[in-house]
Amino acid sequence: MPDLSFQVEGAEPVPYAATPLLALRLRVSSMPPHEPVHSAVLKCQIPITLLFSGTVFYAGAQGCLQVSPVPWSKQARYALPVSVWKDVIDLSFPNAGFVTLHRDVLDRLYHYRVKRGFATWERAVESLLAPAEADA
Repeated sequence: MPDLSFQVEGAEPVPYAATPLLALRLRVSSMPPHEPVHSAVLKCQIPITLLFSGTVFYAGAQGCLQVSPVPWSKQARYALPVSVWKDVIDLSFPNAGFVTLHRDVLDRLYHYRVKRGFATWERAVESLLAPAEADA
């Protein structure tokens, strides 16, 4: 069975995806090098490192098609540029931004929104900003 190794050579956002999606340019190497790999089906998880799993299809010793799993222990490191991550988010959530709030503050904002019947978070925040902007 080929022993695969992975190296990420680049990344870019995928436009028109249903969820935020990142396309990786991936170099796959096989050991031993004389054992040809016909194809590989990979899955990838992106915590801090890229973890790969999937299936590799290759010719065995007699030239017969062999199928083997790619273990999750196969990984590659890649310093994803912040600009690429921002592009991924912008494609999935155009004209939007994210604010991190402590849970208690988010709960208070939620109750404010519900009590006043605002359909959106934007409307609730705008109602809080309007008096401050009028005083400025």
